[in-house]
Amino acid sequence: MIHDQIREYLDSNEIKQKFLVERTGMSKQAVSSSLNGNRRIGVEEYREICRAFGVSLDTFAWDDVDLIADRKAE
Repeated sequence: MIHDQIREYLDSNEIKQKFLVERTGMSKQAVSSSLNGNRRIGVEEYREICRAFGVSLDTFAWDDVDLIADRKAE
């Protein structure tokens, strides 16, 4: 699952969740819940996570990304 891959990336690169909070604008609770699999990671959040890590969008599996359009765009 995508949250496992992101958590593994954090662990293997010795990156703290706080890094994602600071770089993505996600709340501490949202980051924690997402990485624990209790909350879906939306497309925009996924993009921000990849941007924070400096990796391409295809670094992690897309299968689990919630592809619901951002409601603000409506």
